[in-house]
Amino acid sequence: MEGAQEKCIAAGMNDYLSKPIDKHALQTLLQKWLPDHKSAHPQSNTTQSSHAPENDHTNIINWHHIDEFTNGDMEAESHLLKIFIDNFDEDIAQLEKSYQAEDFEQWDSWIHKLYGASAHIGAHQLAQICDQGQELITHEGQNKYNDFHTIHNSVLEKYEDVKIVLQQRREKTANK
Repeated sequence: MEGAQEKCIAAGMNDYLSKPIDKHALQTLLQKWLPDHKSAHPQSNTTQSSHAPENDHTNIINWHHIDEFTNGDMEAESHLLKIFIDNFDEDIAQLEKSYQAEDFEQWDSWIHKLYGASAHIGAHQLAQICDQGQELITHEGQNKYNDFHTIHNSVLEKYEDVKIVLQQRREKTANK
């Protein structure tokens, strides 16, 4: 959010990271402010393609992002994917409810949440569409109604792609 870093620093914080949190940026900041704890974070001994499925769908999900987040732990990954799928289903339902009720301010709140979750899981195309959705309501409370339909439908379509790929990956890892 615009001005958030300045507000945090002015409030007395030493530093600032915006969401989604990048693992390497977090490690750099921790090393900066806690230099005696350089080994406080475990290093992953997985390679970039360690758990990538045969058809890796990298255009839908950044598998390397997930591997880094879970340090290659397949059980942790399976758990993360289940949480994401379950929560995202509810969030999508709320987004749809807000859309149908033409409650665009509530829709904006849900699209913001979906943006963060998508970026966090490595669904960058879905995150990008959600980010576009965040721009539909101006600071004056006006909205660009004509764009809501297009963005809303794009979010629903892209989420279905993401959900299918995540479910396939979760099933595959559960069978190992």
